Amino acid sequence: MSNLTVEVCCWSCGKNHQLEVEAKAFFEWKQGKNIQDAFPEMSSSIRELLISGTCDPCFNKLFAEETVL
Repeated sequence: MSNLTVEVCCWSCGKNHQLEVEAKAFFEWKQGKNIQDAFPEMSSSIRELLISGTCDPCFNKLFAEETVL
């Protein structure tokens, strides 16, 4: 099983993230396999980073529940 390093820059904060992923699963995902099926062991926050380029802290800020007064 070979791995590859994928670098993702969060579009919101600009922080670079380096992810080590299984090469076969990465290419299967890029060819249309659902990401949760290609990477079942990967956390949802890391999958989101791959899909949208949004890191977990920025995602949480963007989609925080609004406080109703």
